[in-house]
Amino acid sequence: MGSIRSKRFFIKIKNIYKRLFKIFGERDYVMTEEDKVIVKLVHSMLAKDNIKIFYAPLSHSIYMQTDDHEYTVIYNDNEIKVCNHKVFLSTKVNFKVGGNLMKTGKRKIEKLIQEMESETRKNEIEFIKGIAEILSHEKDH
Repeated sequence: MGSIRSKRFFIKIKNIYKRLFKIFGERDYVMTEEDKVIVKLVHSMLAKDNIKIFYAPLSHSIYMQTDDHEYTVIYNDNEIKVCNHKVFLSTKVNFKVGGNLMKTGKRKIEKLIQEMESETRKNEIEFIKGIAEILSHEKDH
């Protein structure tokens, strides 16, 4: 239980920091070459249709993994971790860059959820049609 409390405390502190950051404004940030490469990597992962993508609300992180488990990317507002079976890279990113990546990741997750809901509704209708057909055949016999 202590770890959940500490995570909640960390999230509260992080939210306070975000509010203060917005109040006092942010300086113009010029992305470094490393930032550009990492952002491109995350965007290319998000563009793939065959990735597993999850959002962890307690750690406020997005987890992405290719279907073949070859590459894994974990990121939040200020850090990106990239790994495969041989290499693990962890790097800090600017809060603005990380925030934009989080928004993009959440939009991808929302899109996948909407597709899933649409498919579920389609399956429900097919299921109901199937039941109606079975019942009509039973009524005829």
